[in-house]
Amino acid sequence: MEIHPLTRSGPQAPLPVDAPTGDGGTCDRGLVSLGLSIGKSIRVLVGLKLAPLGIVVGQDQLLTSLDTKAISVGTLAGLMSVRPSTASKMVDRLVERGLVERTSHASDQRRTLVRLTDRGLSLRAGILEVWDQVEKDLAASLAGTGRPGVLEGIASFDDALTRRLKRLR
Repeated sequence: MEIHPLTRSGPQAPLPVDAPTGDGGTCDRGLVSLGLSIGKSIRVLVGLKLAPLGIVVGQDQLLTSLDTKAISVGTLAGLMSVRPSTASKMVDRLVERGLVERTSHASDQRRTLVRLTDRGLSLRAGILEVWDQVEKDLAASLAGTGRPGVLEGIASFDDALTRRLKRLR
């Protein structure tokens, strides 16, 4: 099995580029392995930076997807690329903490809308500061590596994944 030249930090094993298929062949797993590794590492890094704010990964995305203008849970779920039931459960937890509130739609009382409270809006500012700091730290690690091209490639990869997820959900 060929080993990718990039390795994870610490004592972990290098990332495999090729993986056995079970029929004697191999399948290129570079994008999957690297994508999973990058996603996990960013989630852990952001989670550690958010911990002092009392927020976990996922809640940060929800709080930054909202503002004081109310939107439906379905719209929020679309912004977060999660199922409406997942967004609704997350909203429930943040309502309990006084960061988000549910309101009824003006013309259709059956529809529930969500928005940030003043406390949620204040916390959102702290989350954006954390994101900015992580962005600066990661950008510094890409200095001299063609950062615009790297970002363009990652954005294209993200768009492709988002399109596939929409078809599957």
